[in-house]
Amino acid sequence: MGGLAAAASARADEHAYLRAGDAFEWSVREGPLPEVSFGSAAARAFRRAPAAVDAPPRPGVEPAAPAPAFHPPAPLPLALDTTRARVAALSLRRSFTVGAELDTLRVLTLRARYSDSLVVSVNGSEVARRNLAPEAPATASALRAHGAEWESFYVAVAPGLLHAGDNQLALEVRPWAGRLAPSVEVQLSGSELGHITRGPIVQRVGEHAATVVFETDLPMLGEVRWGTEASSYDHRLAEADPGTRHVILLQGLPREKEIHYQAAAAAEPGDSGDEGSPDAWFHVAPGPADVVRFVVYGDVRGGHETHAEITRAALGEAPDFVISTGDMVQRGTDEADWQRYFVVSRELLARVPVYPVVGN
Repeated sequence: MGGLAAAASARADEHAYLRAGDAFEWSVREGPLPEVSFGSAAARAFRRAPAAVDAPPRPGVEPAAPAPAFHPPAPLPLALDTTRARVAALSLRRSFTVGAELDTLRVLTLRARYSDSLVVSVNGSEVARRNLAPEAPATASALRAHGAEWESFYVAVAPGLLHAGDNQLALEVRPWAGRLAPSVEVQLSGSELGHITRGPIVQRVGEHAATVVFETDLPMLGEVRWGTEASSYDHRLAEADPGTRHVILLQGLPREKEIHYQAAAAAEPGDSGDEGSPDAWFHVAPGPADVVRFVVYGDVRGGHETHAEITRAALGEAPDFVISTGDMVQRGTDEADWQRYFVVSRELLARVPVYPVVGN
């Protein structure tokens, strides 16, 4: 099915199948407590709850986000003595109904907040895996701790993946070795179109050229339209081959005017329409004799509200570029953290080239 991709929070083509808080059928597998080798007081705190050991907040330091909460439909059926056992794995199952949209459905979007590993199957076919090795034994824990941000997974609807009527979603979550239990919340929806999921981002801005980068949930043909007036684009640059990561070079940019642009993606050659990302603009790099303005900031980690304030202030300075000093997210291993980072900094990245350094 054709159509242009647009970055939007609410989509007319979206079908909601599961919402956060919906009940699941579930079961648990017990396991031994993790071994500890530190003092008894610390050990008691360690065993007290799946979250990290509490610490009093320091002045000027934002407290860590709490671990995500999972509320099953009834108390877990455990005579579980937390001094002797832990929840080594939580398995959940839920049916969802696909109607007449089956013939045109192209992508499923699963949003999950979990700790600490996640394996997802639809009608018996695995569609997503995080923090758990393939063929991991039943006694294995998650490979690492996972944070509290929501993560989106995009699943192309291949022939045979879904059925008309009832379908089965199955999840398994396991805790990292330092927790007593896993947790999970999920949402599931389907869409008849592909969409932009990250970006657009302006990079490598020179005196007469710039590169626009964006990503889509399905392999699509990327396109950038640009001009020198808002929402009026005289130039169109389209890719020849479909992909999910789109890198398009703009050349011959005028120095004396703002460059307005819009990113879009088509499912098939020849598709047309007026949807796309919101209008964004930037200016080319200063010349040898021009004043250079730049902003330096960093260490935003999980401080999303502060990060958003910084990006707004940076844009108000009209910089030629921004340098990030690193520690851009709380956990560099969490795709969920990066998804949140790109949402918070979306407008800045669309208008100003950002050059990050490696954090610790």
